[in-house]
Amino acid sequence: MPARPDDLRSEALFYAEWMRGALGRFAAAEPPEKPAATPVTQRLPVNVSASRAKSPEKGGCDTDTLAPKASHQVIGQNVTISDMSDSASEYEGLRATALVCRRCRLCETRTHVVFGEGSLRPRLMVIGEAPGADEDATGRPFVGKAGQLLTRMLAAIGLGRDDVYIANVLKCRPPENRPPAPDEILACRPYLREQIERLRPDLLLLLGNHATRAVLATDRGITSLRGTLMASPEGWATLPTYHPAYLLRNPDAKREAWADLQLAAATLGLALPGRPQTP
Repeated sequence: MPARPDDLRSEALFYAEWMRGALGRFAAAEPPEKPAATPVTQRLPVNVSASRAKSPEKGGCDTDTLAPKASHQVIGQNVTISDMSDSASEYEGLRATALVCRRCRLCETRTHVVFGEGSLRPRLMVIGEAPGADEDATGRPFVGKAGQLLTRMLAAIGLGRDDVYIANVLKCRPPENRPPAPDEILACRPYLREQIERLRPDLLLLLGNHATRAVLATDRGITSLRGTLMASPEGWATLPTYHPAYLLRNPDAKREAWADLQLAAATLGLALPGRPQTP
């Protein structure tokens, strides 16, 4: 069900208050309306199709060995040492705020805040749903079985965990790994928004229903959106795909997920390991 005007106004006011209090900067109390999520084929720097990706003839992310790690390159961004220093300082300030956050009930049951980790200048940012038991225990995202599969999925397109940035919509684990509640997403979404603004990735890989709905502000499910390049209301380029936990339960979906990963690689201009890059 689409968000009601009162809900949107409440979220906008909450975000403005959070921006002033947590980061010491000012934001308009009534931000301008932004368009709904739309395909972004025309806006991407490479020639790819925004239609659903087709399954490849063979290959995929279901591999027991890691592909060679690709060297990380910042392409299309003029980044200076000063920029990096300022960005790192802002990032650490945001992280420090999140680590002591008490904006929702999850602060009462968490062991650790799982803020996120990886490159501070990533081409690709991976966004999941929420920490699980392993992540809550360690304070690191995607370290359980689903995280191990995610590592292999990234390796299949020549990326290591240090090449990307990995985060979740929620920074604290919901009890018993239940789905995120709407008020918890509302309280935590400003952190994710600021992470994206600070890191400026070229593409967001959205894992599963909750990440896709939170970022794209849609009520559509992942099955109807996966494999499609979309722009978020803020203009971020996104690619929804299945969550690794879903793939562990439904191995047959790995072929579709592999097609999505190949689309992500093509969008970023990455050569797949063992295959020549298309001129």
